[in-house]
Amino acid sequence: MSSIVIPNSLTTISEGVFCQNNLTNVIIGSGVKSIKYAAFADNTLTSITIPSNVMNISCGVFMRNNMTKIVIKGKSALSDFESYCNDEYGNFAEDQTWGNNGIGVIVWEE
Repeated sequence: MSSIVIPNSLTTISEGVFCQNNLTNVIIGSGVKSIKYAAFADNTLTSITIPSNVMNISCGVFMRNNMTKIVIKGKSALSDFESYCNDEYGNFAEDQTWGNNGIGVIVWEE
């Protein structure tokens, strides 16, 4: 499986559910409120868009991917993560929140 669309009817993406699937593309549905630990770990994702409906992302969600860009749509509860996940230059911090293995940026879009 290289691509997945999370249906709008799903509210929680469970821990490790899409781990090790060689995913290159993920589209998150409008009903998702929470993404649990390691949900997309060990794939080949480089970027993802988080819709404004997502209110909670556990640590390590994207660990062992090659994330270079995360786009967060709208004003959501995730705004707290900007200072926690980015260094002073806007780069991903090397921590377990996003599980990044490279350097990239978080982009906030209205």
